Amino acid sequence: MARASILIAFLITAVGVGIVFTPFAVITPSENIVLPDDIAVCEAVLLAHFEQISPKGRKGIRYYFADRKTSDANDVVFPEIFFYKYRQHVPPFRKAIELSGWQPHDFWSRNYFSWSFKTRQVDQDTYEVLGGYFCGGLCAEYCTYRVVRKQGKWEIVETSGCIES
Repeated sequence: MARASILIAFLITAVGVGIVFTPFAVITPSENIVLPDDIAVCEAVLLAHFEQISPKGRKGIRYYFADRKTSDANDVVFPEIFFYKYRQHVPPFRKAIELSGWQPHDFWSRNYFSWSFKTRQVDQDTYEVLGGYFCGGLCAEYCTYRVVRKQGKWEIVETSGCIES
């Protein structure tokens, strides 16, 4: 019984400091976290968008992503490891469920980006991603992206069908 109590206390402590357990190994998350392919292709789209924002403009905005409680039926649901990977990112990456304390006018200010993605795997190294964001009022963009794995890294090779406001 004492061993079980010690093991439970260890697991609670380990989870609290960010150690992830799998049946085969203990993984300590780092900035080199490898995400599942369907999340990694969304990450490629997201980071391409992020690079277009000036460093000064990044400080006042927040990014929100669908989670299990807020997603539509076919939306990509971002796992906990994604949020852990970007825990210190500027702007912050948050679950949509964490959207609190906002005022209705905030969604008209371009300070909140609510992202959603749908993916379709074409082959082992290619995905089509329908994705984009709503950032209030006449601020939204959704495109279809063709994302290909090249030398182990996901890259956008084609963007089409964009709808912007």
